[in-house]
Amino acid sequence: MKKLNNLEATLTVPVTACIPATALTAINHILGSEGGNVNDPNDKGGKTNFGISDLRDGKEDGLIDINLDGIGDIDPEDLTREQAIVIFYQDYWLANKCEQMPECIALVVFDIAVNQSAVFARKKLQEFIGATPDGIIGPNTLDQLALVSNSYVIHALTEARCLRYCSKVKQNPTQVKYIKGWIKRAFTVLFEAQAVDCFGGFE
Repeated sequence: MKKLNNLEATLTVPVTACIPATALTAINHILGSEGGNVNDPNDKGGKTNFGISDLRDGKEDGLIDINLDGIGDIDPEDLTREQAIVIFYQDYWLANKCEQMPECIALVVFDIAVNQSAVFARKKLQEFIGATPDGIIGPNTLDQLALVSNSYVIHALTEARCLRYCSKVKQNPTQVKYIKGWIKRAFTVLFEAQAVDCFGGFE
């Protein structure tokens, strides 16, 4: 597989040609869910474009930190779709070892990592499969994952993420306006994962 080491939009090959079908399907779902440039003052995620937040580096400075070096690089409005795809693939799909998981589980873990928290996604996965919940997806976690039903894992993760959404609204009632969309998103991903589990992947 060609390494994606250039976050600029001027790539010599199309970004989509470098990414496996399952990852691309997951990323396209994110892009469809998140939409384009958004600056909702009630959204605790901050200013975003294609689902990539100004807050991804932990600082609300009006700039997206593309390479996570702690320095803002680009105004969210100027982020390209190609840059967003590469960020999702490198910083969420590969970083969470989704390429080493069963495809159906990878779809759910990836979406939770993007929309809620990568650490939450990893630790909940480990918790449900009986692995040490240290947030590190390594050989022990992957070996344990192979012993557990895919269906059980994707349903357990979906339940956990929905409970987290509800807890978020309970803690901050101003977020209730988003709950319907969040829950719909969770179940859309679950249905996609169920289809993959039952009928096979995308490659």
